[in-house]
Amino acid sequence: MKHKIKTPKIECALKEALIAAFAPADVVVTNQSHKHRNHQEAQKHGGGHFDVTVMSEVFTGQTKIARHRLIYAALKPFFTRGKIHALAIKANTPAEVNTMHIKSSTHA
Repeated sequence: MKHKIKTPKIECALKEALIAAFAPADVVVTNQSHKHRNHQEAQKHGGGHFDVTVMSEVFTGQTKIARHRLIYAALKPFFTRGKIHALAIKANTPAEVNTMHIKSSTHA
């Protein structure tokens, strides 16, 4: 019998918001809050620590700062409601990810 792994609601909600905003080829949301249990600001204000990776054509021609601003805008309601305390972002186009894979495989 297989056990279904449950994804917490906040991670699903973040992922859904990113999918709605960017129609990504890939999106990953990782809750890193467990690494910050003793972080005083997180305890004081609540909200989690998350890593997000978004691969979308929407980022074509955008600077890294512009991409981050787009992601922050898409997740603004979560910041406003105190659901996110900290966010680490990786935002690339599919072409950039493909180029990274090619470069890393030629150096292996």
